[in-house]
Amino acid sequence: MKVLSSQIQYGVPLARYTSLGVGGPASALARAAHESHVEELVAWAKGRSLPVVVLGGGSNAVVSDAGIHGLVILMEIQGISVLRETDDYVEVAVGAGESWDRFVEHAVTRGWWGVENMSLVPGTVGAVAVQNVSAYGQSCSSVIVSVRAYDVAQDKFVELSNNECRLGFRSSVFNTDSPGRYIIVRIVFRLHKNGKPQLNRKPLARAVAELRAREQGGSAKAILDTIRRDPGVVRQAEVRAAVIRLRTSGRLLPLPGTVGNAGTFFRASIIPHERFPQVLRTTLLRAGLRTAGALAACRMKLSSPLGVKVPSNRLIVGCGLAGASSGGVSLYPPNCAVLIADPDRGATAADVVNVIRLVRTEVFRRTGMVVPIEPTLLGFSSDELKTIFEV
Repeated sequence: MKVLSSQIQYGVPLARYTSLGVGGPASALARAAHESHVEELVAWAKGRSLPVVVLGGGSNAVVSDAGIHGLVILMEIQGISVLRETDDYVEVAVGAGESWDRFVEHAVTRGWWGVENMSLVPGTVGAVAVQNVSAYGQSCSSVIVSVRAYDVAQDKFVELSNNECRLGFRSSVFNTDSPGRYIIVRIVFRLHKNGKPQLNRKPLARAVAELRAREQGGSAKAILDTIRRDPGVVRQAEVRAAVIRLRTSGRLLPLPGTVGNAGTFFRASIIPHERFPQVLRTTLLRAGLRTAGALAACRMKLSSPLGVKVPSNRLIVGCGLAGASSGGVSLYPPNCAVLIADPDRGATAADVVNVIRLVRTEVFRRTGMVVPIEPTLLGFSSDELKTIFEV
């Protein structure tokens, strides 16, 4: 513990450790490169009555301007190792601090199917279980076997099965029932060797067709028709390349290195079927026919047993909020579900909070719907969180 104690830093600004690029300092900060570091650092923090906060890639966090009172652990446990392999599948253990996209690339180059649609999702492996990350029809819940974590409440390492993780839509036991209790150190995934491309999302299928047409010639439309008839003709590497092209086009997210962002900030809502008619009536009366029509289209195309999925960007645009901004923070024009922070304009966490309040309050007033946010808010007091989330 003496070695780790000597590596603890104090008053370190956290903006540099988040993709959004805002936030104040940490009372204390340390890096965990091994499981034993986690156990020792938690003991160190408990001995000083300090709360513990874990950061991976910082791609899904907003740190308050006041910073974080407590010990911030930078999760840096890495490694990718095969635990079990058959003719059909492979089970692979991955350190929580490993880059998620590096793991996806590793899997694709070896022909392991199940995560290729989630290429270029920012952040670390540990974070994907917290949010149950999904993209283009693939979800982490379908490939996670188990999660190894340090249970802060019981001061011991535990293994949580897929069911025990309670992986739902952008949710898990780690961010709902027991936030802060578990520090994920490793995840075991089961990937398939004889998988087939999952191209049920139209933008991805079109991107694959366009990519093949550009590389091999021919009509993208004709190629798309062929892919729809037989998705098995598509190689795994083509899927990854198409996803990367979509994510770096500037339409979904800002180009890397341009402005701070946390990916999708305002996530989709799931409206229970029994509540949907009332939401539709409220939207028609307060937001107009066009926005109500967009909701009706969601019921036609995005219904599931859980309810109707309503993308937040449709609500934000429909409520006239596409240009919402505060100081150096604004909504990203091509995709207003994304919030961007411009350091050259002095972006602060207070600006982020102002935009959250504006969007959530106005959408609720016009539709009766509460837009959920995806990132975790860190360092904010309970009173601040209450004022941020009340509508």
